[in-house]
Amino acid sequence: MLSKLFHFFSPKAEHKPSESSGTPEQVKDFYNTNTDKFIEVYGDVIQAFRTKDVKDYLDYTIQNAELKDGLKVLDAGCGVGGPASYFAEQLNIDIKGLTISDYQAKKSKEVLGNKQLKGRVEIMQANYHEMDKLFG
Repeated sequence: MLSKLFHFFSPKAEHKPSESSGTPEQVKDFYNTNTDKFIEVYGDVIQAFRTKDVKDYLDYTIQNAELKDGLKVLDAGCGVGGPASYFAEQLNIDIKGLTISDYQAKKSKEVLGNKQLKGRVEIMQANYHEMDKLFG
């Protein structure tokens, strides 16, 4: 069982892809095509509307998501695992990341391979709208 769901949405809301966001296959294709461009701009923390100092943003997230040693966390929409790897560098936590992009899942191995982690991070290629099929 996961201790925290790390993606900021209401657990009571029903989350389905909207027509304006495209089909899961279109979203996958978008990220497969554009991930390297995002990495050029954002580094391995692909997050729009953040502070310029990404460490401040990530530390703020640790504090406000109440992340601490021993937790099991799900990062739904994890990109290439930048935030997950930072959190696992700082804390002894177990993070499962989901990205719809097979390219991002592959790229995450490079991101994770370059880090000294206290915790564990596993990135899976999957549609986070289907978490019930993945985790019950």
